[in-house]
Amino acid sequence: MTGALTLDFQGNPDADFIFQIGSTLTTASSSSVNVINGGALSGVYWQVGSSATLGTDTVFAGNILALASVSLDPRAEILCGRAFALTGAVTLIDNLVTNNNTAEDFGSGRSDFGSYGFSGGSASVVPEPATMLILGSGLAGLVALRKRFRKA
Repeated sequence: MTGALTLDFQGNPDADFIFQIGSTLTTASSSSVNVINGGALSGVYWQVGSSATLGTDTVFAGNILALASVSLDPRAEILCGRAFALTGAVTLIDNLVTNNNTAEDFGSGRSDFGSYGFSGGSASVVPEPATMLILGSGLAGLVALRKRFRKA
């Protein structure tokens, strides 16, 4: 990707942009992804089949979900989003990554429209599996104690 890419939600507050890239995502130096006319439930996702590399001074928006690795060259920024690598590392060199441009736009003039990093909003929270295991164990323990004290 070179230059500027503008993603326009056209005022649709529930819209998503989902890019599925079969191999690598690479941006040239000083490239940018700009998002306009979004809403709190807007989402921007970059599913990458291998690795992603953001070039020097790139200003990016959205959530990068890479199979292998993610590298941010010097001063590359993800102002509204996150970076995840399934089997490798996320490598940062003098970078800024934020998932909330509602609270602070870091002088960029950009907004994520209250979306908390274009992650589809904060309306629904799904606990991680370990949390559910602990909660389930605790509830089972309470049921066992209740049955024990009923018999006594």
